[in-house]
Amino acid sequence: MRQKPVLLTIILALVVPTVAIARARRLKVIRPAVAHVRPGHGVCGFTQAVVPERDVDFKRYDSYFERNDSGLKSDTSYLVITSRPKFDAVFGGAATMSTTKDSFLPERAFDAKIVVATIKRGNFVRKYDVTKVNAGDGNLYIWYRVTDGEKGSATYNSPLILTVEKGDYSKIVFMEDGKKVAAVPVPANGDVFGYFFLTGNVPAEFKRIYVLSLDGDYGLSQTPPTYGGIRLKGRAHPDYALRSVVITGNNLAFKTKAVRGVSYDFTGTLTTTDFKKEPRSDETVLTGKLKKMMSGRVIAEKRVAFRWEKGD
Repeated sequence: MRQKPVLLTIILALVVPTVAIARARRLKVIRPAVAHVRPGHGVCGFTQAVVPERDVDFKRYDSYFERNDSGLKSDTSYLVITSRPKFDAVFGGAATMSTTKDSFLPERAFDAKIVVATIKRGNFVRKYDVTKVNAGDGNLYIWYRVTDGEKGSATYNSPLILTVEKGDYSKIVFMEDGKKVAAVPVPANGDVFGYFFLTGNVPAEFKRIYVLSLDGDYGLSQTPPTYGGIRLKGRAHPDYALRSVVITGNNLAFKTKAVRGVSYDFTGTLTTTDFKKEPRSDETVLTGKLKKMMSGRVIAEKRVAFRWEKGD
């Protein structure tokens, strides 16, 4: 009779740990995503905070090509476009037997959407596979894979064009083959226009410049499009019409047409892109490097700053 308690003890010793292990395997350890700092210690341990992500609907458009006069020259461009005139200045529609009305942007697409695009230029054709678009941490992420064709003697421009709903995004982040390749700020207002005057310590080489004018979306809507120009002081001097203006995020670049062999070239950064708010007349809104060219050769190159006025 005394053997029964001993046998029961042996059975419990075998079963209870097994149940405990099974329960332990079903438990999920949750660690708070916060920084832990101990007073008096110089080391703090972090567990990575997980930013909630949400999928964002998008539509792809493959019936467009890059215009020859887009003004974009680098091997790869990453674009955020917020208006129809700016879109039409970069892309043209290519109608084929298979295209339909839905193959092209609706007339009022930019009322509720923006365009995000990348263009690869080279001696091969690039194909894109968009895997997802999601938002998190105040940014919009474009995830895609690329496949490049065989290299040849011809030059190709391969665009990827998507529309997404407007949102409170700081940047559009391009994730190519799982890697971040670009982060483009989203302009607060797509239309950069008005009169820009040199301010601060103006270099002697550019003191004759009176004003830089940018025509913005209104100029792009004209036929042919106009971009603005540089006007010098004094009526005897010619105006230098802009032949291209490229705005990518907060970056702005322009080139003028040549007059008697002289032209101007600028690359810089906008400190604001919301010109409907009308910056103060003493506020610096554009800084960068201005070049003066003679027959394609740089004869002056200085950093400059511009203030802004709306004009008439």
